[in-house]
Amino acid sequence: MSNFYCHPGRAGGTPGVASPEDRAWYCHLLSRLRAEQGKSDEAAALAGRAAGLFTGLGAVPEAAAALVDELRLLLAAWNPELALEQIFATLPGRV
Repeated sequence: MSNFYCHPGRAGGTPGVASPEDRAWYCHLLSRLRAEQGKSDEAAALAGRAAGLFTGLGAVPEAAAALVDELRLLLAAWNPELALEQIFATLPGRV
């Protein structure tokens, strides 16, 4: 996996550096590939990264889709505590 695209970095006209939107899509699509390959831990982490990038861009539907992917993977891996933490972390006006 290339950390280049999923790692926060500089963007905006720098040759060889993807835009934040490109990084978000790359992470989301790579997470789906990793899930298909049975690498659910990596897939969940990538989906979470994609959700964060989409959120930062104000792309709410895309962020929600990535978050649902992350939660599905966490629940499938029998990690409901982490799934609940992620749900509460994304709610506005957290308690």
